[in-house]
Amino acid sequence: MATQVVLTNTLADGGTDMTNTHIRFIIKASVLTDVVGVKIRVQFESNSGGTTTLDLAYIGKRDGATFNMVGGNKVQLKESGGAPITVPTGSTQWTDWADYDYTGEDDLLISVDVGTAYQNTYKGGETDKFWSSTNGAAADAAPGGGTQQIYHHWIKQIEIELVPSNVKKLAGVTLANVKKVESVLKADIKVVAGVSNQ
Repeated sequence: MATQVVLTNTLADGGTDMTNTHIRFIIKASVLTDVVGVKIRVQFESNSGGTTTLDLAYIGKRDGATFNMVGGNKVQLKESGGAPITVPTGSTQWTDWADYDYTGEDDLLISVDVGTAYQNTYKGGETDKFWSSTNGAAADAAPGGGTQQIYHHWIKQIEIELVPSNVKKLAGVTLANVKKVESVLKADIKVVAGVSNQ
């Protein structure tokens, strides 16, 4: 399957100590590439000050103008099949691929419980950030008592696995139909004349 990076950030060292915090990042649809995909992964970046450990991380569709995720939409971001996600000092770390229906038309929300992050990398101005001392990465709703700022932290890239163009043409505009036709092709049912899964 073809893949496409839909967001790339240039991050700078600095920021404040985010150890033992819960953070939610809103990645606005306006900065995302508008394509259709069925899997997603995120690349996190740590700076030269130390290793970043994300105890738990989820990605999902933002619920309206809130810091909540739409119920039933989120997926866990994992490293080597589980948690935590460990980003080495001065380096990057991709998460595993996660099944996720991506259209590029909605704001995304990344929700993390941070283990260690004495220093971090960040980019300001392109997304809202909510942080709290109360963990809650797996919850749809953000915990109470948090603070809103405008920063990315650690998010270097977001990449999606594209739906094949021939499948999209057959299936029409809805992602549900795209996935139905894709499953037929993957099952090697060749009765759909003139279509390949390459």
